[in-house]
Amino acid sequence: MSKWSSSKAKRVLAALFKIGWHIKRQTGSHRTLAREGWSDFVVHDLNKNTERPFKDNEFDAVK
Repeated sequence: MSKWSSSKAKRVLAALFKIGWHIKRQTGSHRTLAREGWSDFVVHDLNKNTERPFKDNEFDAVK
């Protein structure tokens, strides 16, 4: 079981933007985030009308 709790996508993205991440590109509901000195990664932005939480296993590494 993961030590990470689930969080809403909006809250996770806000925290990432606050520490220097930015949107490199967006295709549909997938956003590629970038930050200097880090590998890019993709997050799936869930529909705002859903209550489904954003979990750490929804991160897909981009190489």
